[in-house]
Amino acid sequence: SGMTAVVGMIDASEQVPTFGAREKDVRAFVCGGWESLGLYHALGALTAGSSLPAISTEHFLDQVLPQASTTDLVVLLHSHEGGPPLTHEDMPREIGRLKGKVGFQLAVVEVRPAPLAGSPGDGTPQMMEQSMARLLANADCKVTITLPDQASQVVLPGIDAFGEFAMKLTLNLLTTGAYVRLGKVYRSRMIDMRVTNIKLYRRACTIVAEVTGLNFEHATECIIRSIYDVDVPKPLPKNLIELPVEDHLVRARQVPRLVPTAILIATGKYTLATARRDLREGTPIRDLVVAAMS
Repeated sequence: SGMTAVVGMIDASEQVPTFGAREKDVRAFVCGGWESLGLYHALGALTAGSSLPAISTEHFLDQVLPQASTTDLVVLLHSHEGGPPLTHEDMPREIGRLKGKVGFQLAVVEVRPAPLAGSPGDGTPQMMEQSMARLLANADCKVTITLPDQASQVVLPGIDAFGEFAMKLTLNLLTTGAYVRLGKVYRSRMIDMRVTNIKLYRRACTIVAEVTGLNFEHATECIIRSIYDVDVPKPLPKNLIELPVEDHLVRARQVPRLVPTAILIATGKYTLATARRDLREGTPIRDLVVAAMS
């Protein structure tokens, strides 16, 4: 709950453009849903028929978690600033029951506050109800961050800046680490990012250039070829090269695996057809890039 929920939702939302993730690969759920974030009415969701995605823990327990598998990871976020991570006693009990039945993995990330300046603090975590304590005891992985005394200083009134930053860094380790293992990172570059705005378009061209050693102009041409299906060695029409970036983006947003396709054809060992064929076959993108660069 609280800002912990917001940090979790931001991290989940970043995975689609950053790593080309599917929308349901990484999802965030919050006790109380949109109302608890103070966004329900602000977003115009005034009726039960709203098109907003369901983000409540009730929906998660009823509709999502029963469909989980042994390859899924559930991460429970807990910051003492935000209060208990689950607000109803039957929630941790239900998660524990489904964990035993379905077999998903459970991780707990907890940020403990530093003692307030001038006040005693023994570092003892806040007491949790028995059902929650039993659930935490059965977690497969626990990450506990205890903030130092200096973190008790107020940076912004009403905001636990250090606690939020610690939670964000920990979530980055989890999600980025997962996509590194899935082969979506090559030499610290995100090679399956989505191109949805001008900044990401420029970044995509830069990544193609840095990975392959081409200059920026030629790397950009590989991106444009991948957008408009102009295969090598066919010349790239001048009118496409001269189009504004905004025009490229209209089509680029609809092209799957745009950046890895451009990287592969930039190596000179692939055509658009062979690049897309190999990408469809499911070989990790990093493995394809390593082989093409060798």
